[in-house]
Amino acid sequence: MGNESKIIRKTDDSAMALLHDMLGDKVNNITNIDSYYNINGTYHFLEFIKCEIKPFDYDPNQNWHKIKSQISIIWDFTCKAEGLLWLVCYEIKKEQFKLFKVHSMDEKQIQFSKVLQQDLNQFKIWFQKLNSDVLKK
Repeated sequence: MGNESKIIRKTDDSAMALLHDMLGDKVNNITNIDSYYNINGTYHFLEFIKCEIKPFDYDPNQNWHKIKSQISIIWDFTCKAEGLLWLVCYEIKKEQFKLFKVHSMDEKQIQFSKVLQQDLNQFKIWFQKLNSDVLKK
């Protein structure tokens, strides 16, 4: 599959609505990967987490009971793909972004190999670089 990434479109919402019509409450068993990229043969997965508090104050381990089931499925997929997983925590105002590069996880917690705290402009630069890296050969 060369250097490709998932294209983010509005149809994702309509696709989920269609899946809900077909599966009802079982639709929650389907995992939606927010964004992924193939960079030099390594898949980079991004899971966006909207925070109700400032992202700089957010700790996934303190919220593990809320995010465990979704993140565990994505982590399992990431491991099978021999890829990398970033949790991107943001707030509705988009003033703060906290990025966690996942190193490992178990039933009780996540361990990170890198944590970045960024404002909107810094996150744009990081995200745009990720996107441009996909196009490099």
